[in-house]
Amino acid sequence: MNERLFLFCIGGTGSRVLRSLIFLLASGVDIKAREIIPIIIDPDKDNGDVERTLNLLKAYRNIRVRGASDKTSFFKAAIEPLSGIGAGDGAVAQGFLTNISGQTTHGKTFSNFIDYPTLDNETKALMQLLYTEKSNLEADMTVGFKGNPHMGSVVLNQLTDSKDFEYFVSNVTPTDRVFIVSSIFGGTGAAGFPLLVKNIRQSDPKFIGKKAVLENVPLGAISVLPYFGVTPDANSSIDKNTFVTKTKAALSYYENTLTGLNALYYIGDDVQKDYTNVEGATNQRNDAHFVEVASALAIIDFMNYSEAELRMGTKYKEYGTQTASSLSIDFKQLGNNSRAKLGQPLVQLFYTWRHWQNRLPTTVNDKACVYTKGNPATNSVQLTANLLNNDFYANNLSKLCQEFEEWLKQLASNQVAFAPFNLTTAELQHMLQNVKQKELGFAFFKNDKWDYKHFDDALNEAEKSMGGLSEEQKLLALYSKATESIFNERITDAMR
Repeated sequence: MNERLFLFCIGGTGSRVLRSLIFLLASGVDIKAREIIPIIIDPDKDNGDVERTLNLLKAYRNIRVRGASDKTSFFKAAIEPLSGIGAGDGAVAQGFLTNISGQTTHGKTFSNFIDYPTLDNETKALMQLLYTEKSNLEADMTVGFKGNPHMGSVVLNQLTDSKDFEYFVSNVTPTDRVFIVSSIFGGTGAAGFPLLVKNIRQSDPKFIGKKAVLENVPLGAISVLPYFGVTPDANSSIDKNTFVTKTKAALSYYENTLTGLNALYYIGDDVQKDYTNVEGATNQRNDAHFVEVASALAIIDFMNYSEAELRMGTKYKEYGTQTASSLSIDFKQLGNNSRAKLGQPLVQLFYTWRHWQNRLPTTVNDKACVYTKGNPATNSVQLTANLLNNDFYANNLSKLCQEFEEWLKQLASNQVAFAPFNLTTAELQHMLQNVKQKELGFAFFKNDKWDYKHFDDALNEAEKSMGGLSEEQKLLALYSKATESIFNERITDAMR
């Protein structure tokens, strides 16, 4: 297994892709990394997409601290902030959102940032050629660069001066890997991606001691092409009609100047739903999109390559489904590799959450229930009603699962829709879209129907191997093993 993955997530798209990755890892999708260190880069610190992802990261870590064990597939990947590795000096950001630009842009115009009033007349004249006065020089950068990468590149060029980047450089090792997530049609991502590659591969002289490591550490990235639009708004500086033009310009620049990547992934979508035109801050909270799920899969794919494979020249990869023309896809319409990676883990977490919602609150108070009462003979602890009210479950696990369901709803209602689950049915055998589950039983009575009593039977069987775990660990391990059994018995063949 590779050591660590430093995951740079730039701008709103970076945070949304990270959101999808968190749910995949929570469900047990495998990633070949001992530890993942997300580094979120976004000058818009109040951005709704960023805030939502930060809350998920916090919940994920809290759940893993108390619930992880070698008997569960849920939450098995370790996620740590940059400050949580090595020996911190107190100057590094303590969360996942970094002060990567070296200085704040909050409340500043671009003119303030570059000290435009103090420039000599010749330099001012040059700035006026490069940047328009109203839309650039007078632009408030509190919520980012509003689709202007030529502004973002100036601000983010302060990268090497930040304590966070210095700390990354001091801790990265030859056995680690680095991956960058950004969009190509906005401002922050389009500007930050090439600058970050440059600062890693052509490092500042002050990092001379790490020059060889930075030049050779495996480096991958995904550049997200346009996959949504925004509603027209005369008062907004963001215009979806410029997305394609900006994408073409950026691709041309990448082709001629972007070097040093071991793998580069591209993804986008012709079918584009218009979101409300929000320039940033708390109201920018886009619905989940399948492009973000596929982008998260690119991160996992990158980690699957051996170092030798990555040294054989830059790998360029795109993503597609088996049914390109469909406006709604489910598990069956994914390619074999994607279905194999996503299918079982997401199904297991989904069924687990349904049981926690509809059955567990009753069985924890049932003294006859085998899997909740525990077994002193096997050193298996009891699952109590208090468990459902404590901080681990009520404030972290349950809330993350609620967000998981909201994520599924958003994916299902977007365009293109990703709708692998029927989120409204109460029939367990009908909860997977376009999947006819295996019929069990004998002769005339053979059918695919099953209910929570069948689910309880799988939990009772799983309980036999739950010895030596805490109550929180048992909860995750119990459902991991039971849903694995259910999947193997009823669903595996139907998912092929």
